[in-house]
Amino acid sequence: MEITLRPARARDIPLLDGWFRDAESRRWLGGPGWAKNGLKLTGGERHLPVGEADGTPFGLTDIEIEADNRASFAIIVDPTRRGEHLASGMTEAIVAMLASRSVAELYAGVEDGNLASRRLLEHCGFTLTKPTDADGFTYYSRDLRVCRPPP
Repeated sequence: MEITLRPARARDIPLLDGWFRDAESRRWLGGPGWAKNGLKLTGGERHLPVGEADGTPFGLTDIEIEADNRASFAIIVDPTRRGEHLASGMTEAIVAMLASRSVAELYAGVEDGNLASRRLLEHCGFTLTKPTDADGFTYYSRDLRVCRPPP
């Protein structure tokens, strides 16, 4: 199965909003409107790619590349497609995309209790970099410099 990334478009919003109606998605990311708000913020160093498997949308990620050459991301998978290991394929596509742009590190904050996200990051080679903070987030990161081929 080929996993690709493409920029989110306004016409994707109805599909994406459906994913945010799911109780788990709302619990960790918020409800419908999240994708529309994210789309308004894109441009420059803010990206909102849709993950597709064999041309069918299954996921969305919000990526922000920071001035210090690090990037953060959040990810959602269509609730009807959970358990198909699509999130790990999408995460690896994000890693490849950012490594090709010379981003040095990718990180994510995982809210206390979000075991699926923690397992995803650990499975994809992210390591614990900051224990749970006062807001209930634990941070994981992955060094992307090792993902680039030598010059």
